[in-house]
Amino acid sequence: MAGFAGVAAAHRGATPGVLRRMLRADVARGWPSSTGGAMAVWGTHDVDLAHDDDGATLALFGHATRGSKRLGARALLAAWREQGEALLDELGGEHAVAVHVDGRTVVARDRYGTRPLYVASVPGGAIFSTAIGPLIVAGAPTAVDPDAIVRGLVLGYVPAPGTALSGIAQVPAGEAWTLAPRPRRRRWYRAVEEVRAGRAIGREAAALDAALGRALARALPERGRVGAFLSGGFDSSLV
Repeated sequence: MAGFAGVAAAHRGATPGVLRRMLRADVARGWPSSTGGAMAVWGTHDVDLAHDDDGATLALFGHATRGSKRLGARALLAAWREQGEALLDELGGEHAVAVHVDGRTVVARDRYGTRPLYVASVPGGAIFSTAIGPLIVAGAPTAVDPDAIVRGLVLGYVPAPGTALSGIAQVPAGEAWTLAPRPRRRRWYRAVEEVRAGRAIGREAAALDAALGRALARALPERGRVGAFLSGGFDSSLV
């Protein structure tokens, strides 16, 4: 297991105790931010954490790419320093990210929502984690949301931002939530669907083939052997 958790506290005094409750694992590592937030990660696989001398912290769960280059937490933090939230528009990959820079805490999920990310409010601020358990340990309300349970039974999942617990929200795919100093939600990515009549099947097939080629080229590592597991369904058959 791996992931990250953190606190966007209204005052610094609330941060250390809340984070300690969230991260009871001995392997947890992290740095409290000098400007009031705190983050830590647990596990060593698929998770990264970066901190700079100015008190900024960034936690990354999964992997993030820009073009064909894979970025770690340190590179992402440096890029965020330069671009802010605009960096999200350039990122690909499967990731959840949390960043605390200059007193501002932002959490975001990739455009497909492949990595989980949850948020709850507690006295003194907001808490966030890639798992629900740490939020409950930290004091997030645990009342069950009956409507969410019904939606889960009907749809097979609970649509974001809902969860089975009324006091815990999940960040939807393609959204960035500012938790401090003032809460705000922004949808940084939205899929665009276009229906065009009279399309030539040959031209469209060639365009799809070219798009798949570009996507695969971005996903391939710079060196080393590559293996693929293809299930035989529609999408893998195209690949």
